[in-house]
Amino acid sequence: MKLLAKNATGRGTGPARVTAWQVARRAKVSQSAVSRAFAGGAGVSSETRDRILAVATELGYQPNALARGLITQRSGIAGVVISDFGNPFLSAAVERLSKRLGRIGLQPLLIAVDTEDDVRAALSTLEQYRVDGCFVISPHMPQKLARRYHSVGTTVLMFNPQMTGLDASFVSVDNVAAGRAVADFLLDEGHVRLGYVHGPRGAGTDRDRYAGFVSRLEERSAARPAVGWGEYSYHGGARAMKALAAQSPRPTAVFCASDIMAMGAMDVARNALDLAVPEDLSIVGFDDAPPASWPSYDLTTIRQPMDAMIEAGIEILLDAGPDRTNKPTQRILDSELVLRSSTLTPSARS
Repeated sequence: MKLLAKNATGRGTGPARVTAWQVARRAKVSQSAVSRAFAGGAGVSSETRDRILAVATELGYQPNALARGLITQRSGIAGVVISDFGNPFLSAAVERLSKRLGRIGLQPLLIAVDTEDDVRAALSTLEQYRVDGCFVISPHMPQKLARRYHSVGTTVLMFNPQMTGLDASFVSVDNVAAGRAVADFLLDEGHVRLGYVHGPRGAGTDRDRYAGFVSRLEERSAARPAVGWGEYSYHGGARAMKALAAQSPRPTAVFCASDIMAMGAMDVARNALDLAVPEDLSIVGFDDAPPASWPSYDLTTIRQPMDAMIEAGIEILLDAGPDRTNKPTQRILDSELVLRSSTLTPSARS
């Protein structure tokens, strides 16, 4: 049986939305029994639940997810705050995270942000939706805002700085250790004139990567790197590379705090500065974004374990439960230096 809605003229406008009351009447149960049947079956017998579901299928009934959330105290929604879909690493992370959330019955609510103010507005929106958890994939994360994140639900600051001591959960790699690993690699390869391309000013990920890089250089009595600023963008990396190449003497190796900046630096080095990579200039990135392994880049980089980070975030979300009373959880995972052809020892240059 199909129900047909009518407009003011009495003409049909298409199938009407079947209500829980109509299912209850046909199944000869209360409306609350219908709600309980779709909320997991608590309080109704298996026989009654089967009858309700059969009637719902016959009538084409779909439960109201928002109304069901009032009963279960779960919205079935996970917030995902993302700052830069143009970054191939972040966009790949969002794609994999969204699919993973779907497999555990959560619908991702994506909110794109550009600034700290955008993040604040996104959190306000997610609070209104009473999300079951929130994943933030953005460098624009003020610490004051992080302190109150746990009140929204489980919040995982993926690919973000380690905010130990704050009332917030996060999943991150050890950015300081990764920076130190790059310094050791370049020094061991014989480079003495180094450059570093920063991300946005104030970004915790960049701060920690640079701190690890510089501290290791100092420990090994190497000169501090020449620096440029790239805003974690392709064009920013290109601009920073031009500035570094103008210095005398110019660096023989540059560590970029993200792959997308390294790609911009590599392209401008080759196409605008007439520098051969790696013969004239070695370039190291950070992330191991999908294009990093493409033959046109073949970028030496720090690999962030994307799938492991997503799984750790999902685990934190599920462990927290709907009451949101669990203490924040922090997970710091290991990264890996992946060697490709964008780097070359000075001794190997002709």
